[in-house]
Amino acid sequence: MIQKIRNKTYTLLRKSEGFFKTDMVYLVKGSSWLTFSQIIIAIAGLTLSVVFANTLPREVFGTYSFVISIFSILAITTLPGMATAVARSTAKGVNSVFIPAFKTRLYWGLLGSFAAIILGIYYYVNGNIALSMSFIIASVFIPILSPIQMYTAYLTGKKQFKKSGLYTMFARITSVLLIIIVLLLTQNLFLILVAYFVAHTLSHLIPFLITRSRIKKLEETTSPKQTIMYGKHLSALGAINIIAINIDKVLVFHFLGVAEVALYTFATIIPDQIRNVVKNMSTVAFPKFAEKKLSELSQGIYSKLILFVIFLTITAGLYALVAPLVYKILFPAYTDAVIYSQILSLLIIGSFATIPSTILRAQKRVRPLYLLQSSSAIIQIALLVILIPEFGLIGAVVARVATQLTAAIVSFLLLSRIIKLSNST
Repeated sequence: MIQKIRNKTYTLLRKSEGFFKTDMVYLVKGSSWLTFSQIIIAIAGLTLSVVFANTLPREVFGTYSFVISIFSILAITTLPGMATAVARSTAKGVNSVFIPAFKTRLYWGLLGSFAAIILGIYYYVNGNIALSMSFIIASVFIPILSPIQMYTAYLTGKKQFKKSGLYTMFARITSVLLIIIVLLLTQNLFLILVAYFVAHTLSHLIPFLITRSRIKKLEETTSPKQTIMYGKHLSALGAINIIAINIDKVLVFHFLGVAEVALYTFATIIPDQIRNVVKNMSTVAFPKFAEKKLSELSQGIYSKLILFVIFLTITAGLYALVAPLVYKILFPAYTDAVIYSQILSLLIIGSFATIPSTILRAQKRVRPLYLLQSSSAIIQIALLVILIPEFGLIGAVVARVATQLTAAIVSFLLLSRIIKLSNST
């Protein structure tokens, strides 16, 4: 009976390929595991958010969110773009780059640790012991936390989506459980931060070590230098983007205070979780995009993108409708965040940009990527700096939405131009 259903599903997916112009069996098989894992991760994240909302005062949670945002910015020094470069090389059959890339990220991350220590000294001199101690704690984990998560890039390149999904589920569920235990025992900011960093580090370290042990010893004659250089390029072009993603909470903290950081964070939680689930499609597609030539990818790409936009629009509309009920049930202390979250549902539509940007990454189109990410980041930072002091939280919300929708349009135009030039040569 089960085999019969599988055969019918397989036949249906193959028949649908003429309409979607996509390898539907590969997409569903790969994305089903990643989507399932991302849904579990989203549920775990929401569970943690519910505990945060119902156990911590806004001031403590706001400070916690501010520190995590600064930590994410300082982690730029660990060259996060290296993960994409490793996934691309692995998809092309080159395994030997994994360890050199990891070591490179580790060494560069020490710069982030140094910057965190400087921040800790700055806040100590200015009498803010809470933030001073927080950044000293963060400095210990900056070099390692992001690099050890690179096992997901390797598994993506190998198209081992099931294993990647299981590992990320394990890491997320384990870390969330550990943090929740600490939250139920204390409201101490330092202990909560230590729990966050230790839980995430240990839960990702286990899958990292397992993946590392199963990678074949250096057999390829290909030098990793090219991949590492590409990873540095991607990290450089993504740096300002990472700053733009995290600077909103920093500016809200600076202009409006810690309580407003907490409110803003809860307004963004669910739209961002939905966007993470949507991004799985581009994760699954990345190896295929890397294997094929651009001329092959361009066939039927516009019809696929139209269908993707329709799907995202429906998803955003449904979320905006149910948001008041969701916040009433899950975050009763933050019902004043509903209106902001409904506006932020437009970010889900803006997730359209993930497909064009993934194609550009997979095809190693560095210049268009620089243009897309740098322009989007500059626009967002400029809008945040202008709108937050003038309009408060609604200014931050409008800045994020305007930037994301602009990025979606620009990414489409850049991809169209590159396809046109590729087809004309």
